[in-house]
Amino acid sequence: IFATARVISRVTAKDDDFAWARYATRPYAAVLLAALDGRVAMTPNGISIVSLVFGLAASAAFAFWPGQAGLWAGFALSQLSYTVDCMDGMYARYKGMRSPVGVEVDFLVDGIKQVALFPAIGWRLWIEAGQPIALPQAWMVHASWIGTVAVASGLMMTTFLRSPGLTGAKGQVHRPKRGGSVVGVVMRAVSFLMNYPSWIIIPVAMGRMDVFLAISLPLYGAYCGYAGLQIVMKVVPTRHYVAFARSSENEAGAVNDSIAS
Repeated sequence: IFATARVISRVTAKDDDFAWARYATRPYAAVLLAALDGRVAMTPNGISIVSLVFGLAASAAFAFWPGQAGLWAGFALSQLSYTVDCMDGMYARYKGMRSPVGVEVDFLVDGIKQVALFPAIGWRLWIEAGQPIALPQAWMVHASWIGTVAVASGLMMTTFLRSPGLTGAKGQVHRPKRGGSVVGVVMRAVSFLMNYPSWIIIPVAMGRMDVFLAISLPLYGAYCGYAGLQIVMKVVPTRHYVAFARSSENEAGAVNDSIAS
């Protein structure tokens, strides 16, 4: 099993992976794949659904299991979900089981888990605070619903920015690589913090999930502003319509040439 796991890790390695995934979760994902392959019927998209189940269970633990035990249960389930989430792409690459919607299924599952997390943590903090009604004591309630809207909006805008209609690509564009510039370093740091499984252990160990909300909410809000500006800059100016008209003319010319030949 471990020999097979090493092979799986080698052939499915990703250059742009998060450090936490590369060193903390993918090694376990490779071992699980090696142990289950040939013994359990699996498909990459099916693995993604299993990841969703564990992710929703993690949110439920954060929301309804009081005390430090609930925090650690939520953390363990979130890490199990993240490990299984790594498995779907690894299995697809290892077995050559490509799917035209595989990337979309993975992104969809990740999005649902992220959207469920904010209200779960907000609810937990609200209960622990004695269910206050007025601000500022009830800040966590407002932070959770604002965070939910920000996460959902960010996911929709990311989907749009990667869509074939905007990029002109035949399939969805993957996460862009960041260079070594100052902007690239900042974007990598933001991506790391928005990838909550990489650092959620810190507020869990502190017993301070309010720290998680206080860090995550501004980041998701800033990302929404950044992505929204990108969308406006791409689709509002006249050049967007000019480029579309030219591409339509080129496609029409290609069709006419094909018919003529």
